[in-house]
Amino acid sequence: MQQKSQIARYQQISRVLVDQIVAGLYPSGSRLPSEQALSLQFEVNRHTVREALRELKNEGSIYSVRGKGHFVTANKIIYPLSDKVRFTQNILEANLCPGAKLLHVTTQEASVEIGTKLKLKADEAVLRLEILRTVNNVPFSVASSYLPAARFQGLDQLISGSFSLYALLKKHFQVEPLRQESLIETCLPDSREMQLLQVSARHPLLVIRSTACDKNLCPVEYVVTRTRGDLGCLAIHFNHPGSQPECQER
Repeated sequence: MQQKSQIARYQQISRVLVDQIVAGLYPSGSRLPSEQALSLQFEVNRHTVREALRELKNEGSIYSVRGKGHFVTANKIIYPLSDKVRFTQNILEANLCPGAKLLHVTTQEASVEIGTKLKLKADEAVLRLEILRTVNNVPFSVASSYLPAARFQGLDQLISGSFSLYALLKKHFQVEPLRQESLIETCLPDSREMQLLQVSARHPLLVIRSTACDKNLCPVEYVVTRTRGDLGCLAIHFNHPGSQPECQER
């Protein structure tokens, strides 16, 4: 008597889809068929298809874009972490399309942590910007950026559409931030981050806490950035004074 497969139907479907992705039927960055189309293809209900797609998302094989469907995860975006703070330029140099949307802006008193990072007094105000950044219209990271309110008065009025924060700082305030310190850790997303970045509860985020200064080493920004771990990869370059590009035999 033939035994029934011990593998759940949705797991069977997810394995078939993985095999098809590996075989090149669905290339990197391409969109998978709709849930309805997959339901017809595998002769199952949409709930089973959703379970299969959820498993692939949890594995990092695919990601979803609200209103557009499910896509095969492309090669990770290599994001250089150096003293220059320039998200827009980095993404453009990778031949991709950067985007930034201001989600929220407030003026508030500096907390002890933020005041210490920006060298502000306890009662001084900071401008807090929450920015969602995208790559090719796919959510990539969300950042909480804190700047001295007194120094950057009117900054919030200059922001419109898709923008580069550091281009605005350079143009209107003659400030070019240079990163002085970055602390990197990982965490799982909370419910809001899941919604903004369109990830599941099991997708880890890269959390980068950075302090940037002006040319006089005066702190101008403290920013906490949460980046999708399934799409982004940090590259840290070490430049040593006097180092040579190639080793020479003696």
